[in-house]
Amino acid sequence: MVAKVREIRQVAAIVDDLEPAVALLHDLFDIEPSVRQELTEFGLINAVLPIGDQFLELLQPIDEESSGWRYLQKRGPGFYMLIFESDEGLRAQTEADRVGIPVVWTADNDRFVSVHFHPRATAHTLVSVDTSKVVDGWPAAGPDWRDFVHTDVLTGIHVFRIAGPDIQAMKAPVEALFGFDCESRAPRGDTDVDRARVGHSGTYIDFVSPTSDAAHLATWLREHGPGPSGIEVQVKSLDEALARADTRGVGYRPRNADPSGAWQAVNLDAADMMGLPITLVESLSDENPWSRGA
Repeated sequence: MVAKVREIRQVAAIVDDLEPAVALLHDLFDIEPSVRQELTEFGLINAVLPIGDQFLELLQPIDEESSGWRYLQKRGPGFYMLIFESDEGLRAQTEADRVGIPVVWTADNDRFVSVHFHPRATAHTLVSVDTSKVVDGWPAAGPDWRDFVHTDVLTGIHVFRIAGPDIQAMKAPVEALFGFDCESRAPRGDTDVDRARVGHSGTYIDFVSPTSDAAHLATWLREHGPGPSGIEVQVKSLDEALARADTRGVGYRPRNADPSGAWQAVNLDAADMMGLPITLVESLSDENPWSRGA
């Protein structure tokens, strides 16, 4: 048996200062928080921003003894956590025990089930499997999150990237826990990067590794260490999204384009994004651009 999951429902990032990060994402993507909370147990404050029926959570550590604070001091701001939705969250704990992945936190209440795995066992990434007990809801986003959905610019989160020196070592525990089949992918734009992908239902994890010490990703790994290295999101119009980036003073790398014309993509400058590496992808056909090597 494996822990059955449906899709990536939420991603979380650690930031130095919550409110400027919320304002930046609003200016760029016209998204806004549906809920803000103080997560006392974890020493964090947060803001959860709906993107379609998925969620981007921003976390600011407020307790110097918290794991979030240590993460921020060690790696700097950036993506931190990946949350899968499942109909059977508690099975994830049983399956983790079976394959030898430590569980660091669980919750089972009248609103949700959540199981967190130890980041050292899941490619230096905090991975969670969650089950909502609220019909057609997502408790982490608040009861009225649909009132805060805006998709004029951004329509979905499709890829969560994890970087490290050894793709096989990164993907093995995720394959064992979730039963994903991992496939090699040609790199998009960066020819000095190897990539392997797991996932389904239009949302994926990309495991990436540099092929040379001179690669941009190799430099990034020396600065931040292995772990989450960014997300890919779908935009309705790349031109409009980049116009917003220009207005906000956010830089970006040159466009990459699929030779067959299925998609085009741009990497936003992580420094201008307050440490959040985000790739914008526009689909130029009716096909799923992520099924064609995007």
